[in-house]
Amino acid sequence: MKKVLVPLAILPQTDAATPLHFVRETYVKKLAKHSLLPIFVSSASPREVADELYALTDGLFYTGGSDFDSAHYGETPHPKTHIKEPARDKLEIYLLKRALHDKKPFLGICRGCQALAIASGGSLHQHVPDIADGENHDPAESYDGIRSAEKHSVSIAEGSKLRALVGAPEVPVNSGHHQSVNEPGENLIVAGRSPKGIVEAIEHADPNYFCFGIQCHPEIDSDDPFEKVFSAFREAVEGFSESRR
Repeated sequence: MKKVLVPLAILPQTDAATPLHFVRETYVKKLAKHSLLPIFVSSASPREVADELYALTDGLFYTGGSDFDSAHYGETPHPKTHIKEPARDKLEIYLLKRALHDKKPFLGICRGCQALAIASGGSLHQHVPDIADGENHDPAESYDGIRSAEKHSVSIAEGSKLRALVGAPEVPVNSGHHQSVNEPGENLIVAGRSPKGIVEAIEHADPNYFCFGIQCHPEIDSDDPFEKVFSAFREAVEGFSESRR
């Protein structure tokens, strides 16, 4: 199994002095399904530990989580922005900038999609309801807070790498977010949008570089329309590993 670096999410604890560092099991199961071995890194670790783990792995995989600090893209916080993981923000941006420079394969889910935009010099919409009123992207409590109560469609850009992988112009997805990509950043293109224009996927413009951000949650379902993205990620990780021999 090929190794991919996975930064842990952070959950502050109101009744404890230290937060929890964790990952949802859905991500672990999806990576295992595609023969990828997650190597977890915590923002509590010294930077040299993160550097060594980065060197040991052949890809980066980012999961969902809370809001990024808007200072990373030069904006003041929206009243609905809740900054809970500042140390994770810094670690993920640092590692992703290295990956972009090294052309190391990257796949980011939900917050991971937003991380890709920020690390590339882009920006976010801090509160989706402000720009897509009536379109449901909010996470539902009955689904553990990571997908909307009802699926919505995503139109996939013709000519995009994502379109070639998915093989369809439009697919239904599960979302669970209140922020989204605004400006995708340098060398990135928008590969998918919701009916009201919310960015649901971004990809690197280099046709030979596997680098995707997916705003929805394809890790939840075994037959998700983006399942082939995970297969392609594994192939890219394997290829990067071979290139380093």
